[in-house]
Amino acid sequence: MDPAVPARRKGPSVLHRLTGAFRRPGKRADPAEWEAFPLIEAAGEVVAGWGLEIRAGLAADPAATGADAGAPALRAPFELDVQVIAEGFEAPGGWRVRLRVDEASPYPAAVLPLVALPPDRPGPRGPQRSPGPQGAGAPQAVRDPRLPPDAEAAAAAVRRIRAVYSVQGQVTGFGTRAVAVLGSPGLLGRDPAPAPAPDPVAGTRIRQPRPGGFADVTAVIAHGDRPGRLWWSYLSPHFVTPDRAELCDLGTRASALGRDLLGRADRADAPSRLRAAAGERLAREVPAGFLELLEAVAARIAPRPPRILLLSEDPYVPWELAALERPLDPSLPAFLDCQAVVGRWSLGGRRPGLPAPPVVRGEASALRDGLAALHGTLAAFGEPAELIGLTVPGGTGGLLRVDGSDPVPRLVAGHRLEGAPFVFLAGGADPDLAPAFLVAGAGGAAAPLWPVGGEAARELALELHRRCLAGEPPAEALRSLRCAGSAAALAYRFSGHPSAVLAPPQSTA
Repeated sequence: MDPAVPARRKGPSVLHRLTGAFRRPGKRADPAEWEAFPLIEAAGEVVAGWGLEIRAGLAADPAATGADAGAPALRAPFELDVQVIAEGFEAPGGWRVRLRVDEASPYPAAVLPLVALPPDRPGPRGPQRSPGPQGAGAPQAVRDPRLPPDAEAAAAAVRRIRAVYSVQGQVTGFGTRAVAVLGSPGLLGRDPAPAPAPDPVAGTRIRQPRPGGFADVTAVIAHGDRPGRLWWSYLSPHFVTPDRAELCDLGTRASALGRDLLGRADRADAPSRLRAAAGERLAREVPAGFLELLEAVAARIAPRPPRILLLSEDPYVPWELAALERPLDPSLPAFLDCQAVVGRWSLGGRRPGLPAPPVVRGEASALRDGLAALHGTLAAFGEPAELIGLTVPGGTGGLLRVDGSDPVPRLVAGHRLEGAPFVFLAGGADPDLAPAFLVAGAGGAAAPLWPVGGEAARELALELHRRCLAGEPPAEALRSLRCAGSAAALAYRFSGHPSAVLAPPQSTA
C-alpha cells in the first residue's frame, strides 16, 4: 500500500478528539470468532482527470500475533456489500461491490475504478472519461479537457474515500482513508497538502452479523469536502437501495445550523416553537431519496412503525426533528422521532464501534464498578451525577443521570465503561457529550437537545428505567412518551440501536 501524503498537522477538531485522540484497544473478541478490519488500498495521490484504482474489502487484524493470528472461525458463509462514498470522484463501474466471505476466503477484496475530478469541482460535471491504470506502472497522463490550462497548477485537495460494509441491508462496518488530488502532474511526489491523519485507514471492526433486532432503514451520513456538505447513503433489508450517495448541502456549517436550530430555548414556550421551526427547516434538507425509501418501507411493514438508524459523522444536526410533509401516521406528530423509532450513532475512528447488539447485557459487578468510577471522576471535577437502578434486587441497573451546566466530553471520552451501560444525561445540552459516552463504551445514551428541568429529567429517567427493564427498547419508550405529549421526552434524542433492549445485567452472586 502506498503511504499517505505527508502532513503538516493542524489542530484536531472536537469530533477527532472524541474518536481519535482517546482511542484505546477495546476488549478483543474471542479469537475463535471471525472479525476483520476495513481495507481501502489506493495510491496516496492522483492527478485530476486520471484514473485511480482502489482495492476495497476486508483485512485481518494487523496486530494479531500467535493464537490470534490463526484461521478465523465463521458461523456460516455470507455475502458482504461494500459501498464507496467519495466526493470529488466518479465511479464508471458503480459504487458498490458484493464479496463472499467464507472459510476459503475470509478476507476478500475487489478493485473499484474511480476517476478523480478537478480539485475545484467537488462533484461530477458531465460525462466522465474511463480511468487509466494506477498502481504498478505509471498512471496515464490523460488531461481532463474540462480543466483550464491555468488551473493545472492548482494546489492539491485532500479527499476522503469511505467504505460502508453491510449484510442484507444492515451496516456491519465503516472505514475511511485520505487521497490527495493534484491539479498538475508536476505536483506528483511533492508535499502539496497535509493529510488529515497519519494512518492510511481508520474505521470500525467488522464482525459477522448476528440474528436479532434490525433497522428497517439505515442512513450513513458522511462529511463532504466542504463545510456544510453531507453525503447520505441509505440501506434497508426490505429493498435494494441506490449505490450512489445523495448530497445534502446545508449552505452553512453543520455545527452552526445545529446552534441556530436549538439555541433559542430560553423562554417558556420555546420548546414547542423550537420543534416546529426546526422541523420545517430540516424537512427541506432531508434528501428526497431517504424519504421515498422510508415511505416504501413503512407501507411494507405497517402497522409497525419503522426503525431508523442514523450513522453520522456529524453530531450537531438534529435530523430526528425533521417534520414529514406526508406523515406515515397522520394521527401522530409529524416529527421523524414520533413517526418512527429512531436511534443515532457517531461515526469516527475505531471508537466507538458500531451500535451494541440488540440485547445490551453486562456483568453486574463490572457495570456497577464502571459507572461508580465515572460517577466519582465527574464529582471530583465538580460535575454532580446520580446513579439510578444499581440497587434494584438482582443487580439490575445501568442508567447514569449526569447533571451539570457544562459536562466535560474529553473527560468522559477518556474513561472506559464496562458492561455497555445505557446512560441518561440531564442538565445542559451539549451535542459532544453523548458521542463521548459512546467512545467511553456506553451501549446507548439519551441526551437532551435543549435544557430540561432537574425534576422533569429525573422523572423521565425513572420512567425510562421502569419501561426498559420491562423489555421495551429505550428508543421506542422515548417515542411513545413523545407521542403522549411528555415535554421532557420531546427534548430527548436517543443514541443507540433502535432495536436495542436493556436487559438485566448478569449477576456474579
